[in-house]
Amino acid sequence: ADWALWTVWYFGIYALARIALHWYKMMNKFSLRILAFSIALPGLFLLFQTGDHGAKMVYGYGAGTGQLIEQQDTEKVSTDSLQQSNSTFTVNDNGNWSWEIGPNGVSTLLSKFQWLEGAPQDLQPSVVKSGDNYLIQLTPESSPNFFTVRNALLNVQVDYYLDLSNFDGEVELVNHVQDSQNYDFVTLSSEGTITQGRVIGGETNIFGEESYSASGILFVRTVVNGTHFRAYINKEMAVHGHGDAPEAGKVGLRLNGSGTVFIDSISLTQLN
Repeated sequence: ADWALWTVWYFGIYALARIALHWYKMMNKFSLRILAFSIALPGLFLLFQTGDHGAKMVYGYGAGTGQLIEQQDTEKVSTDSLQQSNSTFTVNDNGNWSWEIGPNGVSTLLSKFQWLEGAPQDLQPSVVKSGDNYLIQLTPESSPNFFTVRNALLNVQVDYYLDLSNFDGEVELVNHVQDSQNYDFVTLSSEGTITQGRVIGGETNIFGEESYSASGILFVRTVVNGTHFRAYINKEMAVHGHGDAPEAGKVGLRLNGSGTVFIDSISLTQLN
């Protein structure tokens, strides 16, 4: 949108200048015609950038028009990670669901999640391939960016396979989301801390905080069962807190920082 705006302003001012030169009969001078031609040339760059970004918006984010799929050399995904040839978001009869990234991962992201802060285009979502595995790549342009699934549940276990190695900031794995000012979270920071807590009316309450050391594809599990809150990294408990039992809410992610986050899969299991 910014490129289009700059293009409109550039050629609008240029057109007014040309009109003024013609009005005062100055375009008969050869030197002014050369100058006017030279000034128009940078506008071609603006036109190119506007068209290029517009094409990415249409073919990358437009429903049913395709994906931004790239080939990327990344560390081979853990054997624990789910591998597949098609993007799937599967919902069982009992309400449990799983999302395994495939070539159509961007369409799945747009159709299954809703945004509370920021917008999909701010994440520049694309699908990259690592070996035989697909990952969805999120590269925030602005912070924060907050998105959740659309259904609300109570006691849940959520499993994430993701890579935060190239992200500088905080990734919140959120659950029991009521709105952008009321939710529970497990935060992984690039400084090596994992924090568990609750946001009420925009105020943060910490249940527990620990340090962690891990890189590459991480398996992160968050568990909320009544008043017990736990989080695991690579199958080892990382933080365990207690608080009041939450109301049913939605799960998702909140990104606050810069860099790149890769998601391999997310799955949710309801607990009794």
